[in-house]
Amino acid sequence: MWAKTGNAGTFATAPTVDLRSVLASWDLLAAAALAVLAAAAASALAPGDLLRVAIALPIALTVPGYLLVEALVGPSRRTSRSFHLLAGIGVSPGVVGLLALATSLAPGGFTVAGIVLSVAAACLALSAVALWRRLVTPAPADLAAEETVAATTDSVA
Repeated sequence: MWAKTGNAGTFATAPTVDLRSVLASWDLLAAAALAVLAAAAASALAPGDLLRVAIALPIALTVPGYLLVEALVGPSRRTSRSFHLLAGIGVSPGVVGLLALATSLAPGGFTVAGIVLSVAAACLALSAVALWRRLVTPAPADLAAEETVAATTDSVA
């Protein structure tokens, strides 16, 4: 994961982007797909349709917050994806509320279509940031090894 550059002693991150490392982030890809599905259901189905509510509401109350937590916290050996999901459930209403308020500044004003579009766009952007962060940040096992090496180096010096 770390690549040595031309200067002696300087290291720069060089994430290897292959299909396997992207597919390892299946939760981010699924969350982005669910956000697109919710946007499609909200725009294709009639207002007040129970299927529209059944699809869009659970996704709107979990996906934006989960993706925000994943984008901000990233991989960690101290917290699991299930903890990030629970934290995302608590954060999602606030994220959706702020995005809804932001649509009032748009030329179309405060509309359902504007809110759905802004939530879907935010989810896609947050999933891209979270995926980039996972590709750049070492895996939790690598983090533990780096901490052990750092502690050994500090105690020797």
